[in-house]
Formats: sequence, C-alpha cells, structure tokens
Amino acid sequence: MLEVISMASGLSPAEIVQTLRESELTLGEIVTANGGDLAEVEAELTALLTAQLEARLEANTERLNTQLENVDQWVQDLLNGNLGGGMAERLQDRRQDRRADRDFPLISAVTEAIQAAAGVEPGEIAEQVRAGSTLAEVIASYGLDEAAIVAEVEAALTERINAAVEEGTITQLRADELLAGMDEAIQNILTTTPGGRRDQALAQRAVNRAAAEALGILPADLRLALAEGQTLADFISSSGGDVEAVRAAALADLEAAAAEAVERGPLTQAEADERLAAAPAAIDDALNTPTPPPPSRLPYKGCSEAPL
Repeated sequence: MLEVISMASGLSPAEIVQTLRESELTLGEIVTANGGDLAEVEAELTALLTAQLEARLEANTERLNTQLENVDQWVQDLLNGNLGGGMAERLQDRRQDRRADRDFPLISAVTEAIQAAAGVEPGEIAEQVRAGSTLAEVIASYGLDEAAIVAEVEAALTERINAAVEEGTITQLRADELLAGMDEAIQNILTTTPGGRRDQALAQRAVNRAAAEALGILPADLRLALAEGQTLADFISSSGGDVEAVRAAALADLEAAAAEAVERGPLTQAEADERLAAAPAAIDDALNTPTPPPPSRLPYKGCSEAPL
C-alpha cells in the first residue's frame, strides 16, 4: 500500500511513515499535499486490494479442496495416534509463503535501481510516472541501459530469495515460483503505466464476475477451471456460454462503477470517460489472453503493486 502512496506523492515509504507520526495528516492529505492524484490512488488501491483478496480466495479454495481430498488420511492419523498429521509443517509452509509475499517488493527494486543508476531523487521518477511515462520510458529518458537495469534487479532479488531459502524463511517451492515468474513480471512493470495496470485489473475482475454469473459458478471456481494456455473466451464458449453477452455485461459493470465513482467524487466525469474509452480493449485482453501458469504472486497484468 505504501508503494502506491509513494509513487503518487513522490515521498519514500519511510518519509510517509514519518509524516504520519509527526503530523495529523491522513494518507489522502499527504497525497494531495504532494501533488498526487487522489482519485488515481483510490482506484489503484482498490485494484490492488481486490487482486489480493481474490488471490486469497483462490488459495483458500485450493487449500479446502486439498483438505477434502485428505480427510480419510487425517481420520486414520487421528485414530492411530498421529495427532499432528503434518499440520504443523503445513502451517509453517503457509507462514513462509505469506512472508515471501511481503519480503520481495518488485516495483521498489526497479525504481531503486533506476534511481541509483541515474543519480536522481525518488520523487523525480514518480513525477514522470504520474505524467504517463512507463518505467522503460523513464530509463530511456536518462540514457540508461534497460537490460542492465533488469539484470541488476534480477540479480539482487535472486540473491535475496536464495538467502531466504537458506534461512528457512520461505520454501524452495515458493522460491522456484518467484524466480520463474520474475522476468515476465519485471517486463510488465517496465512497459505498463499504473493507470494501465489499474484499468486491466478492473476489466479482469468485471469479466470474471460476468463469466462466472453467466456460467453459474463462483469466480474462484472459474479461475481454477481454466487450463494453462486456455483463454477465458474459449472456456466460456466450450461451457455453453455467450462470449458477447459476457463482454457486454463486463462493460456495463465498469460503466456502473465509473458512474458511482463520479457521483461519490473520487473521479471527474472526464477521468471516467477516459477510463471507459480504454475499457473495451482491456475487456478483450481479459477475454483473449491465454491463462498463465499458476500464480507466483508476482506483479502481473492488472496488479501494479503486488509484492514479489
């Protein structure tokens, strides 16, 4: 969350915390006082928290299915004196996975590498991003080598991840997932703007809801049902659904959400119109992008501030 506020305000996370401690300003007031767009921050945080909650819902669904599959074994363990039944080890693994989600922030690593190479303050990078530049464009504006920045970020995070495995703070499985998805995640961060990632996240959520409702299943079940490499449009068609009806329902959902945001005040009508103009393309991407491998909780399309 602090990274979203940091990018909007130009302050470092430490400076934000210090401001909160030393003044009576709210986070919203800090954003506004430093020239940030409060409506943009609200939408970005909404997309971030939605993606995190949906990921938790999916993870919980998978865990419950696993528990159901192992009920017979657990009963036997209980009756035969093995009261632990591996529960302590499973809980430890889940604690390690959550710690991994928190300990490897990708956007911070990229922006810090740019800052160090260019010799500039964090606020200068944030100002360019707020003006609509991607981080790849920021790198080019300083005459830096993008490949060198990426290599530096990957090397630093790989070292931290491997060290965490050795220290026992994350599992090797989690480390493998993080490392496998790192390059794609970095490229996504470099080539998309926060607004673009926000729009894609909102579109993906709207499409998932519309598709799940059309097929009579839960959104979490929808994601679990998709095979790797399959598009959502293909799945809807093969399940007897109407892709065009889902597209229309998703667009109506986004239009209603934008109208509500304008009425409540976070968005101006012009900002809402700009987002809705991008909605059809974002919905098409959500419908026609092949399903990726199981998530590693790296930043990906639609989740600009997710931790590595």
